[in-house]
Amino acid sequence: QLIELPAGAVRWAHQRLGLGRSRLQSEAAAHQALGLSAYLQWTSPIRRYNDLLAHRQWLTHQNLIEAEPLAKELINPLLDKLEQQSREVGQISKEDQRCCLLEWLVSLKPKLIAQDGVMLRWLREDQNLALVRIEPWALELPARLRDPAGPGDLLKINVQEVDPARDLLHLKATIG
Repeated sequence: QLIELPAGAVRWAHQRLGLGRSRLQSEAAAHQALGLSAYLQWTSPIRRYNDLLAHRQWLTHQNLIEAEPLAKELINPLLDKLEQQSREVGQISKEDQRCCLLEWLVSLKPKLIAQDGVMLRWLREDQNLALVRIEPWALELPARLRDPAGPGDLLKINVQEVDPARDLLHLKATIG
């Protein structure tokens, strides 16, 4: 079904629906999207504490440093706490980005013109609410469609209402 969708942003939006949430855990697990039976993620150990833990566990497991790997009973509570903190940081980041977007749109409001976009997928088809990509802004946002549309249709998107104090953004889109 994905192959029938237009390549690019439309197909990516639908592929993301099938992705599972990553999890921190003490035992090796498969990575479904990569097709691997076991997967370990780490970047620079100075960037994230969970990467430091993964790096240290790997080094001790390979006997590259003199220490014992942390036991499951010790590392699992750490991973649970890190996962919760990571979700909170992600949520704060999303809220901050949205706040900045709304303030930016308010500053542009007097000279805001219709933007080119593409319909990605329905969020609530019964309410004409779709996820759209606004190309000039490189953003995906919900918008109400005035006309019948399908994934890949080109749109003209207008800001109907924006109010940072109420966390409000209403976009209207028409085929175009």
